[in-house]
Amino acid sequence: MSTTRTRHTATLLLDGTVLLAGGDNSTTVTTADIYDPSTDSFHATAGHMTTVRASGHSAVGLPNGKVLIAGGDYPPTNQGFPGTAEVFDPVTGTFTATGVMNEFREAPSVTLLNDGTVLVAGGGAGSLGSGIDQTSLNSVELYDPASGTFALVRDMAVARTYQTATLLNDGSVLIAGGEQRHGCCMPLPNAEVYLPGPKSFSTVGSMAFPRVFHNATLLATGSVHVIGGGDAITEIYSPTQAGFLQSISLQLPRTNHTATLLPNNGGILVCGGILPSLGLGNVVTASCEIVP
Repeated sequence: MSTTRTRHTATLLLDGTVLLAGGDNSTTVTTADIYDPSTDSFHATAGHMTTVRASGHSAVGLPNGKVLIAGGDYPPTNQGFPGTAEVFDPVTGTFTATGVMNEFREAPSVTLLNDGTVLVAGGGAGSLGSGIDQTSLNSVELYDPASGTFALVRDMAVARTYQTATLLNDGSVLIAGGEQRHGCCMPLPNAEVYLPGPKSFSTVGSMAFPRVFHNATLLATGSVHVIGGGDAITEIYSPTQAGFLQSISLQLPRTNHTATLLPNNGGILVCGGILPSLGLGNVVTASCEIVP
């Protein structure tokens, strides 16, 4: 890449290239790169991001091929959290500021809905100049790409940061786990579903274990496989039962890992992460396993 990065975003574009944006390398990073798999090479985008987003920002591809990037924070200077958002245009290679969110948000979930709007939920709130994660948010807003604006909708039942948000086959969104910050951090087992019709949330059955820094993968069956984030036992959410069923056990308990659905019923490839329950601190693993 054109610069070193950690805690950046990576978004698949419509032409098969990948946008890598922001991140932290012990200095302010406003640059972005495009990876081109046809040439196996990277090149810097023509323009820089409009705001420093060192970590905790979220990115999602829009139906028109552009990318919405929202929220984040400013380490290492700890100047606070941006409530701003911007849009990357792959045709020009430039970033443009778009509407400002109604809250400062670090690590919100962003989900493209079937109608083309984007659901932005939760995250950690901060105030400019403090650089402190003050509390988690239960507020939610919708981004409209046509108008470039954010509008608040009904709150979630629970304030969350680092939750997963999975678009279900019926157009609703499963919000699961995360952590609640009120001076410290409390992993959450509960879940709720966003209903796009009334623009509100419905509480569903809780997971057996509290989970944060986990993954949630939509399966071909329409169920969601929740992996890691606090326990080796995985769980499957059933939309028809509106609840979770315990599934299999990972070989290693993991947080901060990746989970990628393989084609042709090949299972889910789970790689890396931190091993939280070995009593050895933040041990990072190079191992991978396949969850059937």
